[in-house]
Amino acid sequence: MDGFLAFVVILAGVVWLFRYLRRRELERFRESDMKTLHELTGKMPDPAPVPSPVESPLPNAASASVTAVAAPAGASLRPAALDEIHAHVLRMLEALLGDRYRIFVGKPLADFIRLEKGPGELFGRSVSFVACDPADFSVVFALALRGAGQGEQAKYQYLERLMAEVGVPLASLPMMPNLSKAELEEQLAGLSPSPLRQPAS
Repeated sequence: MDGFLAFVVILAGVVWLFRYLRRRELERFRESDMKTLHELTGKMPDPAPVPSPVESPLPNAASASVTAVAAPAGASLRPAALDEIHAHVLRMLEALLGDRYRIFVGKPLADFIRLEKGPGELFGRSVSFVACDPADFSVVFALALRGAGQGEQAKYQYLERLMAEVGVPLASLPMMPNLSKAELEEQLAGLSPSPLRQPAS
């Protein structure tokens, strides 16, 4: 019995010794590996910065901890909020109509049209210009700039059917530079009622 106990003690000591030596070997290997990496790179890599929580006031609460979100890399401001064609047509509309209407550019259809089956079909669709009564912002007429190609034509036909269904007069011009004031005036004069003759209520 004493011999068996001595055997168990010796076996346990040998196992512990092997584990200890193995752990020492792994530590030396890691140290050697990091030293080699340090020599190759010239310095240890900096740890990635951890965004610090920012205190931001929220409604109906004293304060809440909100993680700061960095701006997207490479963001820059465009020279103008409108491209040349839309800016040109907007100036002509303002010159022709004065301050009788509030004109919105690139207005999403879902902002002023409601579908019985839900707004899903309208997502991503917009109209180039919408003129509203400045008193109550009700839609008076819309103007679409039509692009070339079958896809653009299909978009315009959908817009045409939709505007006819909701009773909004729709004018259109080709999406091209140097549109003349006479072309725009002709389109607006063809609407019923014409915004050139009818003041906003």
